[in-house]
Amino acid sequence: MNVLRFVFSLLVINTANISYSCEYPPLVIIPDGLSATMEEMLIAQDQIKNYMENISAYLDCLNEEITTTGDQATIEYRSIMFSRYNAAVGEMEAVASIFNSQVELHNEINQNTDDPETSQDSQQPQLN
Repeated sequence: MNVLRFVFSLLVINTANISYSCEYPPLVIIPDGLSATMEEMLIAQDQIKNYMENISAYLDCLNEEITTTGDQATIEYRSIMFSRYNAAVGEMEAVASIFNSQVELHNEINQNTDDPETSQDSQQPQLN
């Protein structure tokens, strides 16, 4: 049992040391489409695009670490790295989906179809 704890401790320490080179970007705040201004939505769009670039760099870093360790990595280590990768992809997809739904809500609330001059223009934020 003590041997198992020792091996697990080494695994955690080694995993922590290696994964420090891949810095997970902080999550962005998504404005509420009901109350946000167009300016706030556009600022959020820029922040989310930056977040997406940073999370993509994080995923590239994880891929590089997985490739670098290759067959020498333990099954546990590879499992942890793949879990981190999948969690980051899931978060990335969730951020895009939530932001897009808030944009749609914002546009529905603020749409003025009576006056074409004040209707929403091409500046509407949308992540694809």
